[in-house]
Amino acid sequence: MNRLAFRIALLLFLAIVQEASAAAPISGSNSAEPLSAAAVGFVQYDPAKVMGPDSCTKCHENEMLAWRETPHFATFETLHRMPEAKAIADRLGLRSVKRNDECTKCHFTVQEENGRDRVIAGVSCESCHGAGRDWIELHADYGGPAITKALESPEHRTARIEQSIATGMNNPANLYLVARQCLACHTSPNERLVNVGGHAAGTPEFELVAWSQGKVRHNFLHSGGAANAPSSPERLRVMYIVGVLADLEAS
Repeated sequence: MNRLAFRIALLLFLAIVQEASAAAPISGSNSAEPLSAAAVGFVQYDPAKVMGPDSCTKCHENEMLAWRETPHFATFETLHRMPEAKAIADRLGLRSVKRNDECTKCHFTVQEENGRDRVIAGVSCESCHGAGRDWIELHADYGGPAITKALESPEHRTARIEQSIATGMNNPANLYLVARQCLACHTSPNERLVNVGGHAAGTPEFELVAWSQGKVRHNFLHSGGAANAPSSPERLRVMYIVGVLADLEAS
């Protein structure tokens, strides 16, 4: 996409945001309170609906192996031991990095068990794709018990993706859902966390195309599991625009 097309897309997006804001102001937007991530459309997953990363392994073994080599996976064992993380927790008066939602909602996967939330993994499948309880069976149903993914009809695939998204999945078919989930944690609207804790306000070098094609890439879909392929140039162009717009919205 050339510069002119990008500017047109950006102006259209800004016009839509401005019109929507004028028609339905966000509750609390005139107060001194900073807007939360939820207020600008970023929704954290529900721990009561988290299935855990092992629930994805049966169908996505290669993706899971790729995930285990990423910083997203490693944070479960490393973050709470980092001096800078401990320093932020101390300034905020927090006893544990793994036991408060100011840290866990971005750095870990939290699951509710017997009425209590507990950390079960680092940044995992459901951190990005949404808690799976309501959509995981839909996502894995290709049209019946005897029908494999290779035999799924185009009509069923379209309906399956639409239904999965409608029930809470951030499916990569909808790049915006994925982009805003990334920005929910790679920007930090929590002023106490930043101003008191000394946490970074965001990840300055974060850019959706570069990061999605880097260490966290797990694109085995189109090769049937044979290769962790980069996205096509056409998809990357769309991804760049969507990433910029989601970044703008988060900002």
